[in-house]
Amino acid sequence: MTFRDVLSRRSPNWRDALATWKCPTPADNSDGACDPCGRKADGNFFHMHCRGNSVGWGESGDGTVNGNVTNMHITDVNIDGPVPRELCMFHNLREFDLDGGHLTGPIPIWVKDCFPKLEEFDLSYNRASRAPS
Repeated sequence: MTFRDVLSRRSPNWRDALATWKCPTPADNSDGACDPCGRKADGNFFHMHCRGNSVGWGESGDGTVNGNVTNMHITDVNIDGPVPRELCMFHNLREFDLDGGHLTGPIPIWVKDCFPKLEEFDLSYNRASRAPS
């Protein structure tokens, strides 16, 4: 899993937070594909969910599993450094929570372009600052 490996190299805190992102095996009652969603709405990776199409603001989705990561909650695990732009690959995110860590630097202005469907963005309880205007 290249994406996990890239983020895990950032620091021991990221490595610990993403240690559960492992590819399922047929023994896990899956097809063994290394897919964050697989066939489950809860997803195969801790901190990620694949909740189908949104049914309106604040709703969790219609329950379809369409292969898109819609929710990412990497919270209270001491992740550090700036918000990683590598997360842009998850352009179907509706909820993006990285609260309760040690993130630093300005809140990225690229978030609105990377996540056009975003309904919730939470960086509270970090060390991030406002982007310069």
